[in-house]
Amino acid sequence: TAPDGTPFETKVGAHYGYFKNLPPGADGQAPDVFVGDHPTAPTAFVIDENDPKTGKYRQSKSFIGFQTFEQALNAYLDTSSKDPSHVGGMKAYPVAEFKAMAKAQK
Repeated sequence: TAPDGTPFETKVGAHYGYFKNLPPGADGQAPDVFVGDHPTAPTAFVIDENDPKTGKYRQSKSFIGFQTFEQALNAYLDTSSKDPSHVGGMKAYPVAEFKAMAKAQK
């Protein structure tokens, strides 16, 4: 259900959820996370998502459990509502640094 109460469905390119106990993301909701098949992968990825109509930053999406940049990007692009025009940038972080950044947001 969208924040305005409108129901919707979408296909997502990987397991998907949110991080609990962190401040809301730029969209006012809990920070989003895609979860891949490799829980011990040493790198976390973050995509800055842009509004395709305005080109302005909308929110960030986190990707854990992916072994490569390409795997994370493909999970994002395999989501039915996403395409390359949504990608404003992507950065990789060692998992320990990613966790420290997330904890610092509290």
